[in-house]
Formats: sequence, structure tokens, C-alpha cells
Amino acid sequence: MQDELNSIEENEVLDKTISLKINNKIVCAFASNTPLSISEAIQYTVDEDYQEKRLYLDFMTHELGKEVLIKRYEFFLQNMDDLAGKTLSIYLDINLYRILFLTIIEGELNQEVEYSTIMYRFDHFQIPSEKNDHVIEVEKGATVFERGFVTSGRVTPGNNRFISSCDFCGKFFMFRMFHVGFSDVDYYYCDRCTNYLAVSLFDQKYDRLLDKLSAKRISPFSQPYDFSDYDIQLNLENYQLIEDHFVPCTCGGQFKYLANCLCPYCKSPYVDFFNDIFRKADHYYVVEMVVPKAESFYGEKYWKDYEEDD
Repeated sequence: MQDELNSIEENEVLDKTISLKINNKIVCAFASNTPLSISEAIQYTVDEDYQEKRLYLDFMTHELGKEVLIKRYEFFLQNMDDLAGKTLSIYLDINLYRILFLTIIEGELNQEVEYSTIMYRFDHFQIPSEKNDHVIEVEKGATVFERGFVTSGRVTPGNNRFISSCDFCGKFFMFRMFHVGFSDVDYYYCDRCTNYLAVSLFDQKYDRLLDKLSAKRISPFSQPYDFSDYDIQLNLENYQLIEDHFVPCTCGGQFKYLANCLCPYCKSPYVDFFNDIFRKADHYYVVEMVVPKAESFYGEKYWKDYEEDD
């Protein structure tokens, strides 16, 4: 990766004109040969008679009179309120790799952004280039780190909401995230829906079940070469033992440590752990669906025998 960074020239430019359309109206454009990197802030007010709860943001290329759609986003508010008359601040950044980052805040430009102000962030995408160089692809089932939503060593603010689309069905949804390390929980997704179970590390029953593990526990930043196949198997069996003590999800599914984070529409993996316990342990952010809304479960009631004195 460092070699790629060193190979990027400071005089990189866009080789095609790029525009942003909102509901088929051009709101900004960058001409070909515009030097990279680019930062732009736009204030946009939705028409008073707008009746849909989603805006459609289309990024287009323009060349020789031909207009080509290269990326479509859908924007909606976390409570799915009406958008009519709303003023939005739209922030665009394009880096030297031609990767475009999009953030939207409700309100006017240059407003004071408080901690409670919701910031809507989107999947980044790479603007195509005729040179076809420095192509960066995100695989299906990528983690939130691989998707660029989170950077290791930096905590994602609680006021961030992420609008993304399924790698399989293409539908857009919104989620938020929280750091399990700072929350002192382990999390288990349902294997059928987007619900999840968060278990406190201070839960006495959970602590006793974890203590049954007779090997070193696999945790964030653990490396496979530090664990024998036997120790990895013991870790997997310990989580299976814990899972057997959970009540089923309200959908009828089971909460499992290696269950994937699913698309709320087609139920394909959005974050796919590929049954890799190290990949799951390193994914120390919980993805909680906001639109459509997922259920989260906390407290003692997730134990089958929570009323018993065991």
C-alpha cells in the first residue's frame, strides 16, 4: 500500500467532467483537468412540494456530449421524516485516488455542528479513469473497516449515521455503530435477521461460561499464528456452549457469535465473517440497523434460565 501511495503524483487531475445531480437537477460539477484533491460544500434546499421521503443523488460523467451515471445514492432521514423544505449541507471530498466521500448534515452551511447533530455518511466510491490505474475495490461482505467507515485507532462519533447499500440486492439502508470495547460487551447477531444480542462482560453468568474455556481467548488483534488449531477449536466450542444458553431471537433465529451482519431486505451478508473467528474478533464495532429498524437485546432476559439461581 505504501508503494501505491508513493506512486501517486501530486499533479493528478480528473480526466472527465463530473457532476452531481439531485432529483435530476445538477447542483455542482467539476471540470476535466481539475487538480486533485477536491473539497466542496453545497447548500441544497428541497422543494416545498417534494412528496418522497428519499432524495436521489446521481454522480455523472460528461464527455463528448454523453452523460453516464457512475454512482447513485439515496438519502433519507433516520426517522424517515418528510424532506420537503429541508435545507441540507452536502460535503464532497475527492482524494488523489479519485475516491469520493459524501457527508450530509441537515441545516445550513457553516452552522455550528453539535455532538447531537446527525452526520449522514455514505459508502465511498472510486471515480473511473481512462488510465484505469490505482483501482481500489471493496469485496462483497467487507467489514466496516474495509468499507472506509471506521479507521483503527479512531473512535467513530455516536452522531454518525451510515447510509449504505447491499452488495447483492442493491437496496439502501441506514445503520449506526458502537464500539464494543468501550461498551464492555460481546455481540451476537441473529442468523436470520438484523437483530443482535449484546452481552455485558460483567454479566456473572457470561463470565462463568467464558471461564470454561481452557485455552487463551481469541480477542481483537489476536493473530492466528499465536493459536494452535486445537486452541481455535476450543474457542469455537466455548462460543457454541454460550449460544446454547440464549433464548431465540423474536424472529425464531439463533444468536450466534459467527453469524453475519445481514442486509435487512434480502438477508444476504452485509458484513461477512466467513466463519473466521479472528475476522469476527477484529470487528469490534456493532452494526445496528436504523432504517429499517433492528431490535437489540440487553440484560438478563437473554438467558434461557435467567430466573433460576444457577
